[in-house]
Amino acid sequence: MMGRLKNMKLNSLKTLFAVVARDSGKGASAGKTIRRKVNRTGDNSRVGRGIHSASTLERPRPGEMLETPDHPALKRNEFRAPFPHRLPLLLMVTAALLVAGAMGVQGAEAATKLKWTELPPVPDKEGFAAPFVGVSNGALIVAGGANFPDGYPWEDGKKVWYDSVFVLEKPNAKEWKTGFKLPGPVAYGISITTDKGLLCIGGGDSEKHVADVFQLEWKGGEIRTTTLPSLPKPCAFGSGVRVGNTVYVAGGIEKPSATRAMKNFWSLNLKKMQEGWQEHSPWPGPARMLAVAASADKAFHLISGTSLAPDAEGQAERTYLKDGWSWTKKTGWIPLADIPASAVASPSPAPVIGDRHVLVICGDDGSRVGFEPLSKHPGFPKRVLAYDVHEDSWSEAGKVPFSIVTVPVAEWNGRFVIANGEARPGVRSPKVWQARIPGKAKGKGKKKGGKGK
Repeated sequence: MMGRLKNMKLNSLKTLFAVVARDSGKGASAGKTIRRKVNRTGDNSRVGRGIHSASTLERPRPGEMLETPDHPALKRNEFRAPFPHRLPLLLMVTAALLVAGAMGVQGAEAATKLKWTELPPVPDKEGFAAPFVGVSNGALIVAGGANFPDGYPWEDGKKVWYDSVFVLEKPNAKEWKTGFKLPGPVAYGISITTDKGLLCIGGGDSEKHVADVFQLEWKGGEIRTTTLPSLPKPCAFGSGVRVGNTVYVAGGIEKPSATRAMKNFWSLNLKKMQEGWQEHSPWPGPARMLAVAASADKAFHLISGTSLAPDAEGQAERTYLKDGWSWTKKTGWIPLADIPASAVASPSPAPVIGDRHVLVICGDDGSRVGFEPLSKHPGFPKRVLAYDVHEDSWSEAGKVPFSIVTVPVAEWNGRFVIANGEARPGVRSPKVWQARIPGKAKGKGKKKGGKGK
């Protein structure tokens, strides 16, 4: 019951009071069916479905049947109780709603109080954009990625992709373990921590994008690689997250020269690996890449990103997006409130506080596209935007001490971890940032990987 109550709007209190007030009504119109105007938020709304505003619901008389789009011909006497019996329920519902509202406020405030500190930097002077980042058997793994080791783009530097793997066994470790390798150089894939290790999905190099999926496991002082079912198509710059025992992947581009983004939605059941990836109907909005994925309230969330279209010269041109969508098998796709500012390539999967507040950190909002000279680019916005999945609303949640995009977020030992990433166009960072997750004790989570991200 509490799970349902926390999804109700606070203005539902008006309705409950109105219903109680009507319970003292007299008279009869037994067997008569009436139709009432109902205030709805839309057929797909998760919030307020079947909750009718006191201002738009005409008061039925005892014995009448109330017909609504959700409940045709519902007898009033079937859901009405005498006022003295309704009062305790009303008080309980009121208290629950107030508690749920307070929890929402506390969650948003907690996001503004995240304290970001540095772990030992990855042992590479440049750092990497879009590496795989996750956890296995209590150790943090950073693998692959790309950078410009011999000169920045405005210096005609060449981008290089890597197969190196770094391991930090504990948060208090002084240095990373090195000398491990991926099957090949790769970057711009999707990172998901599972109970068995770090799931590395798709990505690519300078020549091609791949459909490869493999798992990295830290065991016995070694990195062990296991091949898993491949994606239906090659995919890089996509978005993904684990929801329960299922991994979801959405968007991306199929090849480096693509001028159109993908509109794909795939899932892999971690308990039924042999079934491979399943294809689902994609979201109703534009195709996209570099979107934010998040797992909250048992739903998959897809936020912002950029669509692509060829310009007059046949080059890919971006359109920055603000729309968002959530999905479950039961509800299908549901539109979310637009994010206040686009957040292309924001760290993803996004951190989530209390399974309710999705944190969109930094991200490219398009305001500095074409900035010259690139060597003096100020970086990306440091703001944090929090999405409340219960209220379908956005709020500002402070700032972070770094400018970082194109990088995953992992949960490790009760912390959010952001390792490396792109600090500004062409410039990477070797830094590794961590912030204690509010309400999560040190070391809480499954031994092998922690919560799936």
